[in-house]
Amino acid sequence: MGVPFPTGLSLLQSEAEGWVAWAWGMNGVGSVMAPLVNLMIAVTFGLHAALLLAAAIYLLALLAFRSWASSRTFVLAR
Repeated sequence: MGVPFPTGLSLLQSEAEGWVAWAWGMNGVGSVMAPLVNLMIAVTFGLHAALLLAAAIYLLALLAFRSWASSRTFVLAR
């Protein structure tokens, strides 16, 4: 879980540095809201539904990132 955000930040910084602060802000909002919303979903619809929704959101994020990355050419510093 700790790899995608720093990787995304480094890519974002190389492509559009002005959006890095926005990404940090959205990460903060997500870090506060996700546990609360997930708890409400789990209590209302069950843990299975909450886990399926989380998996779907991660899959959508992966697909969005792959789509964005395939339209760009960049080199990661190692």
